[in-house]
Amino acid sequence: MNEPIPDIVERINKQLRDEYGIEVTSDRPIYRVVWSNNQYEKRLMHYTDAGVELLTPEVREVPKYKQWAKDRYILEKLQYIESPLLKTDEMTVQVVSYEPIWSFVDNKLNYLPPRYDVCKIIIDSMNERLGKKAPPTKDPMENVEEKRNHIAKIQEELFGNETDTGDALAHGEGVTVPRNYEKGVH
Repeated sequence: MNEPIPDIVERINKQLRDEYGIEVTSDRPIYRVVWSNNQYEKRLMHYTDAGVELLTPEVREVPKYKQWAKDRYILEKLQYIESPLLKTDEMTVQVVSYEPIWSFVDNKLNYLPPRYDVCKIIIDSMNERLGKKAPPTKDPMENVEEKRNHIAKIQEELFGNETDTGDALAHGEGVTVPRNYEKGVH
């Protein structure tokens, strides 16, 4: 699957940068949306790709999300990495890295397109749980009830009725039986 909507992602990333800021020493945005297949990271490897153990570990650039998040958009946050490996001379991985905080998939791990309003809800909720105040915003929905209704609407748009029965009925593969059906009477 190819990266389907880069222009929308560019717009979302600009909004994230404008609203949540940058890391001042590198000018990198704190949050960003990326296509999972395009992300690579440097890791200290103890084995070759064929599974042979190396006498001396080596740093290689490898796909970041190949094991669990292929063909989807990921919301990432720039974070400082605390690891004892980073304190050794062998490790050359940077101490600041983008880490995943949300994957744009439904409850069956099917692809969903990225949306700024979803990113905002996730980031603000995460920051609220960490005790951080949300940045000043021009949010027209200051009313809590309006925000709840807005979130419920987004959930319905994204996920709808995601039961196997609901999906079968929606795609014309299901059969309904009337409540007053009597077995053997036609």
